[in-house]
Amino acid sequence: MSLRPLLVCALALLTACGDKDGDSAAACAAGCDGTVLTTCTDGTAAETDCADEGMICHDLGDESHCMMDGDMEM
Repeated sequence: MSLRPLLVCALALLTACGDKDGDSAAACAAGCDGTVLTTCTDGTAAETDCADEGMICHDLGDESHCMMDGDMEM
């Protein structure tokens, strides 16, 4: 008996049962769209309009946040 069919089945099971948390996290992209800040927690997106607080959205990918306009001026 050949081991090849058994290995193919094992590989198929491992692929089908991959890391689901990584998939959901990849689906959520943190950042800014205009004044709207999108943050991700456990793969779930939450939106906040920074303009509601008189702020701008500072786009830094996963580190994006709302901030007062001009806070970074030197």
